[in-house]
Amino acid sequence: MKIYTPVKINELKRIQNVKQQYSDCYLLSSLHALTKNGKGQVILSKNIHKNENNEFRIIFNNVNKKSENYYIYPQDIGSIATLDFYSRPINTQDSKENIIIKSVESAMSKLVKKHPAKKPIYCRLANCSHDFEFNSPSNFLYLFTGIKPITLNEKSLNMNLSWHKKTALKLLKKIGKNENNSFIAGTGEGKNIRNLLREWHCYVIDSVDNKNKTVNLIDKRTNKNITLNFDTFINKIKFIVGYFNKDL
Repeated sequence: MKIYTPVKINELKRIQNVKQQYSDCYLLSSLHALTKNGKGQVILSKNIHKNENNEFRIIFNNVNKKSENYYIYPQDIGSIATLDFYSRPINTQDSKENIIIKSVESAMSKLVKKHPAKKPIYCRLANCSHDFEFNSPSNFLYLFTGIKPITLNEKSLNMNLSWHKKTALKLLKKIGKNENNSFIAGTGEGKNIRNLLREWHCYVIDSVDNKNKTVNLIDKRTNKNITLNFDTFINKIKFIVGYFNKDL
């Protein structure tokens, strides 16, 4: 009998060092955001288990209002073709690849194959190499945690937060007052963001400095930090998604 046990917190924290290789910034940013606080780490450890053979059991807590287990084996992870910056498959032995991330990606592909409607239709229309690519952070987080995240302007046609400036500023300030949180910021389309941010991309909100009115983001493509003042954030960011620690 195979015994699966929760992945340890120190292993989960290594997710913060992983760089995005596929078109799944929603997934990388969401998992990184959950590693930032104690309750998020507990949820990760409850949902990601492994055995002594490095085989994984990934649990999604809200698939048609039920929990589902997805078992991931070495052949599943081996079937994920590593991609270059332009999403072209390449062969690599990159030691920085993270087996936890690969397992969650594999589990998402299995979930989407079993329940195609669980991937929003506008995400299914995108040309991708793997089923786990292209999704919304709110969709993934709700499937994974079973808890509806706070969302602001994610599904709107508005390409920035200027239409919700008061609400966005209030949320940013609240994030700044509460160190323990798990939030993601996402961009839409627009020439005005290309000199600073990526279009249609998710970032981890690492911290908010209310005194200096700045937001520190992490780009999982590079793991580099980007600091925006509140006004720039409102004008260039399309949406905010995530949780305060008390909500997890």
